[in-house]
Amino acid sequence: MKHPYSPAAARRSFANLPSLDPRPPDQIVREYRIASLNAGEDPDRFAEAAARMDSNDGWDVLTRADEISTRLRVRHLEDQPLASLSGGERKRVALAAGLVRDPGGCRWVHVRSRVGAEV
Repeated sequence: MKHPYSPAAARRSFANLPSLDPRPPDQIVREYRIASLNAGEDPDRFAEAAARMDSNDGWDVLTRADEISTRLRVRHLEDQPLASLSGGERKRVALAAGLVRDPGGCRWVHVRSRVGAEV
């Protein structure tokens, strides 16, 4: 008797699913942005990058990245080397990257000063 969860059964059940790119969506978006800058010189690369965006929720990630980078005021830092950023800019860039990758994964902690408060 074959086990119902054998590797062969798993391959058959996943055979009809669309193939997804194993790279993280933020990397697919990064590659799309680079390809779009060079679309005139390499239209095939741009077409492949756009197709990967379609099949891997890249458009949602791109929209989220643009919104977050605008709200955290780090959009102008996109082309800057990380080493040239100030400590506060690095923190905002890291926070933006975390929010793009996992928007529900960040916890906001508000620290309130208790100076002068009676305990």
